Amino acid sequence: GGFFSMPPKEVKKKLTKKEKEALKKIELDRLAEEQRLAEIAEAERQEKERLRLAEEARIAAEIAAKVAAELEARRQVEDKENAPLLDELKVKLHDEERSRAYETEWDRYVACHVLPDVQSEAAVNTYISDWAESPRLELEATLGECDRAAILLQQLEAAFNIAVRRPGVDIAALWHPVAMGELGRMTISKLDEVAAEILITSDDRASARNELQLAAQSDALKFALWVNLARNPRVKSVDFPEVGLSIELPKALALASVAIRVQQMRREHAALSYGVPSPFQTLGGAVIVELLTLPPVPKRIKGWTLRQVGSSAHTVTRMAYPLASLGGDSAGAASVGNAAPLRLTLTLPPDVVVSDKMVRVGWWDDESRAWSLEGVSEIRYDAETRALSFLSVHLCELAVLQHTHAELPYKKWLLTPDGNSRSTLAIQTARYTVVFDTSADGCMLVEPKLPELKALLGIRMPPPVLLGKLREAGINLSPTDRDAAPLHANLTPKWAVLEEKALRELLLLSCEFKLANSKWNVSRAPDKVTVRIMPNLPKDEDDDLFSSAEPKIVDHFAANSEEGWQTMLYAHRYAALILSGEADANIALDVHGKELLAKHEVAHGSPMNCLKERHPDLSNEILHTSAHYMSQLRQLLGQLRLLSFTAGSN
Repeated sequence: GGFFSMPPKEVKKKLTKKEKEALKKIELDRLAEEQRLAEIAEAERQEKERLRLAEEARIAAEIAAKVAAELEARRQVEDKENAPLLDELKVKLHDEERSRAYETEWDRYVACHVLPDVQSEAAVNTYISDWAESPRLELEATLGECDRAAILLQQLEAAFNIAVRRPGVDIAALWHPVAMGELGRMTISKLDEVAAEILITSDDRASARNELQLAAQSDALKFALWVNLARNPRVKSVDFPEVGLSIELPKALALASVAIRVQQMRREHAALSYGVPSPFQTLGGAVIVELLTLPPVPKRIKGWTLRQVGSSAHTVTRMAYPLASLGGDSAGAASVGNAAPLRLTLTLPPDVVVSDKMVRVGWWDDESRAWSLEGVSEIRYDAETRALSFLSVHLCELAVLQHTHAELPYKKWLLTPDGNSRSTLAIQTARYTVVFDTSADGCMLVEPKLPELKALLGIRMPPPVLLGKLREAGINLSPTDRDAAPLHANLTPKWAVLEEKALRELLLLSCEFKLANSKWNVSRAPDKVTVRIMPNLPKDEDDDLFSSAEPKIVDHFAANSEEGWQTMLYAHRYAALILSGEADANIALDVHGKELLAKHEVAHGSPMNCLKERHPDLSNEILHTSAHYMSQLRQLLGQLRLLSFTAGSN
């Protein structure tokens, strides 16, 4: 074979610097052109998108404007249609309330009632003035007067709670709080008068051992007084078995010329804390422990007893603890931190629910106008005997405390019509299932069937009275906006005006519909409310027949699992059935962030008009429902504030 020779390798010519720069420029120009074309294309795309969105927004705005115009036109028609019905309801309510007021006045006349009519400011003021000018009475009679004042104050509170929920009311112009404050001050004044009389004559009242202690009680309060005449260092404690109170004395008080007064008030209306906004409520009222100065020692000359009679004859002088001077040995006030504590043992009332595992006792700091827990220790509570014992370096107003938001947030609620002008409201609070039965004759508690609530179960009374008594019993179902702050449930209270209007209009449906909480309500703005509604079907008569003698366990929320619930959205002059229900993970919204309406639904000016077409008898049913019953129901739900403080889903 022959040999082939390989061609010589081609030697690449090296680019000069100038050539390299030329190539680089060409590449940069190419990239710049690509970028320019891309930017033009992006700008065209963005412009097309902008035009598309603008067109969509224009169309949406046109649709929204059309829908709004249709809604406004619909409202105008509905307002005219509804006017006769609403006017008739006002007349009905006026007539029913006037009839009931006449019956109440007649009952008062027949019963020769000693308390004034709480609807009359003049009558209440006259009663307080007459009490102020009345002569001093003995202890038992004074306690009777204080009992009547406590009843009157409870009635005034109920009247105030009704008045504040009247449409357009000027709360600042209401007279009830002034009268309530005056009743509290008069209660203390009368108790001071009787204590002053006892102190002035303590030398005559003292026992052979030169001791004076007395106690008495009434429905509203317990009164105990110990006057230290002997100053015996061996006295370690003072017992008042007739009122279930006892005091263990520090040595400093056993040696001091003082009196100790203890007043256990069933309601704290005569205490300094009364009416001051606080995150705490008292359980079982307040216990006021005070040191009182003793009047000058009387002189006895030739069978005569000479007593100094001055301002001390009509009132008492309170002393601070620790005492500034004990037995004249030292000058200057001792610090509270170094003060020897006093042990107080008392019995909590049997009609107060104490459910906290750790009982909390605090004292009222009038300087900061707040409850404080510092300086109270060794708290012991026996749930069986209801005996409470604790040490305190503060001798002032003391109380068992509970957070006002203990029942919050509500987990769920359900309002069910039960025949004509009657309904059942079930609420699952943070601690209890609470059930109310409301009729034209008032509201009664059905559950919880706790022994402490025995006196409230099954008795009809105005809703504010019942809720007030429940609060006293330790179940506070009258929340305020302030109670939302400590809750970790993202609760935003609804606007007060909207909440009141929503109840007024939504509760008109309760003659034919069940109403319940909606999971979407808590996430709606403060100017929007959502509830669930469902037609109420007649009860099966067989439901009440059991084959077993065992008591039936009632599931008050069984209707939540039934089919047929719809969600209604309410805002100012706006009501509509919306698409989203309890089973949905997210609420359905349109491009404007508004709640999508249910299929074939349109918005109306009121909840009633949302349902009238499918329920033509609704207006007639509303007219045949007692207006006073509807008023009672509004009072109940208005004070419960279910639309603001329910944070659960079903």
